[in-house]
Amino acid sequence: MFHLFRKKIGLALGAGSAKGLAHIGVIKELEKNNIAIDYIAGTSIGSVIGGLYALTKDIKAIEELAYSKGYKDMFDAFFDPSLKSSIFKGDKVMDFLDDYVDENTLIQDTKIPFAAVATNIKNAQPVVLKEGSLRTAIRASISIPLLLKPVKYNDMILIDGGNTNPVPVDVVREMGAQKVIAVNLYSSKFPRDFDLEKLSFMDIINVMIDTSLYNSSMEKTKSAEVQLHLPVDPNLPLTAIAEDPSELISIGEEATRAAMDKLKRL
Repeated sequence: MFHLFRKKIGLALGAGSAKGLAHIGVIKELEKNNIAIDYIAGTSIGSVIGGLYALTKDIKAIEELAYSKGYKDMFDAFFDPSLKSSIFKGDKVMDFLDDYVDENTLIQDTKIPFAAVATNIKNAQPVVLKEGSLRTAIRASISIPLLLKPVKYNDMILIDGGNTNPVPVDVVREMGAQKVIAVNLYSSKFPRDFDLEKLSFMDIINVMIDTSLYNSSMEKTKSAEVQLHLPVDPNLPLTAIAEDPSELISIGEEATRAAMDKLKRL
């Protein structure tokens, strides 16, 4: 009868672009150790991995997807130019999602309760998407500024959720989770060394962005019962998502194994 009183566990999967393939390794290890996930909230790439897993509960299929998509296939999904507000319109990203998420699939249809986090640029506030089209929610959550066109959703204009809530611990707790596992992909951005004489204008811009993401993600993660700060390369380019994902998946596995004593006490 003890299992009837098990604490509900939530998984908060953070933003991090290509680095998010490490989320696959985290979920693999949780499954391997029979740690059940009752709620999932994801931001940006965390919404992709989290949404697909919440829908299918099949991490092996998601891992196979990561390995099966070659460089050209993956970037065909992004290569849809629109110079008005972004580099890519995102129509082909929707086509890519259509291959795995039916257009009629609702967030309410997922096997595990799921929420995707985006940002409303009209008021600079995070938006939690817990109902409606699953693929639209994922598309909104991954709308990286200057890379993918924002998504109009009701009276809102949505961009990447990492801008306001890079690790959605509070979201998954509000969904009902009593214990939260937070996966942070930005913790390796600092500390780092700089050569003042070689710092370019773009270096400074990037440091400003990284500083915000780092501080926000560390703050958001603090309240989680288990914090997984994955040691991923902070300079990993977006193009790495189309390369061999094995190293990223292994990083997720290893970090989860290292925290297994804490995880089993949840």
